[in-house]
Amino acid sequence: MLSVRGTGWDMALDGLGPDGKPLSLRTDGALILQSDRAAEFSGSGFQPGSQVELYVADRAAAPRVSSPSTWLRRLGVRASAGTFVGMAEVDAQGAFRGSALLPVAVACGDQVLQVVGLSPSAQVRDLYLGVVVEPSLQLGAPLRTSVGRRDRIYTKGSSSGVAAGVSLTPYFKYADQSAYQRGRSTIAVASDGSFTWSRLISKDREVSAYVAYTDTHSNTVTFVRIR
Repeated sequence: MLSVRGTGWDMALDGLGPDGKPLSLRTDGALILQSDRAAEFSGSGFQPGSQVELYVADRAAAPRVSSPSTWLRRLGVRASAGTFVGMAEVDAQGAFRGSALLPVAVACGDQVLQVVGLSPSAQVRDLYLGVVVEPSLQLGAPLRTSVGRRDRIYTKGSSSGVAAGVSLTPYFKYADQSAYQRGRSTIAVASDGSFTWSRLISKDREVSAYVAYTDTHSNTVTFVRIR
């Protein structure tokens, strides 16, 4: 969780993984968000009855402004030319809580999260935070089918924030092994973001595996357990 506090106000933000649990912060303190996954945000010390809005913009882009939502436009407030993420209503006590999916249109890598709201005295409260957007991977339940004297383990997955044609790397280990070994072949991501993994194993053996993706732009590794 990333917590931010100022005079008379505070805010907390969390990125959630595929299991719905909060993601950790990066070593430099940046909040980690995953493409097409939920982000949770809450705070207090804002104007009752107003709204708090979140945007994500490319950190490398030149500063620009554009017309944001109808609510902010009525107030004459202009937000960054980023992608709208979500909003939350401020209650009578000046607190808010909300969640939203990070749009797949947001590029992976270092980005800027902008939070826009109003103070109790109707002053614009504009906060900019460094975040890192990671790709997300998800797998369905693995299937095991008989193929002659052996079994085939098969599963299909989906990805967000990973370009078509990019290769994922499988790692696996059998129950009697202590370390994972890299698979001989890579897994290609299809144009719709889907991918498949399969392996032939002996009928009397159990195997654990995971798929890893390395984003060279953000220097992050995303992996998902298969079994």
